[in-house]
Amino acid sequence: MPPVHRYEPGETAIHSGSYNVVGHYGEPVRVALWFDVGDRLPLVTATDVEPPVWYVLVAIPSELAKAA
Repeated sequence: MPPVHRYEPGETAIHSGSYNVVGHYGEPVRVALWFDVGDRLPLVTATDVEPPVWYVLVAIPSELAKAA
């Protein structure tokens, strides 16, 4: 199983794709949102989940998947 890379709120998206906010144990906090390369991942206020919260890349465009 490949590692899951976590991105902190406020970081820059390094891939275009859908990112989901997850809690410390990987539980989804919000719906996935699309960000392009270079977009800043928004800061997050999560009241239902214990900090820290992270972004994870959950889907990438099919062109990138084919190239990999």
